[in-house]
Amino acid sequence: MSIRDEITAYLTTVAAGRGIAATALGPDVPLMEAGVLDSLSLLDFIRHIERTWGLTIPEEEIVLENFGTIAAVTAYLEKSQPSGVRR
Repeated sequence: MSIRDEITAYLTTVAAGRGIAATALGPDVPLMEAGVLDSLSLLDFIRHIERTWGLTIPEEEIVLENFGTIAAVTAYLEKSQPSGVRR
């Protein structure tokens, strides 16, 4: 499963719990504006990413530029992983 697929699967579950259809989750949909994430669920999402990919995400990198959309999260994770290492 690709990074994008894993991120999408996790966020689809979060969205479903909030009554948001999976079809509303495109790669460039703003996750907070769409109601998929709020400040608390964003922190849960960050913890999930850290556990899943074995990363420690610095506080200063937890910004919408990196975590605002599925595409942004995917790009962040791809550049954060050691070269050639994929989950």
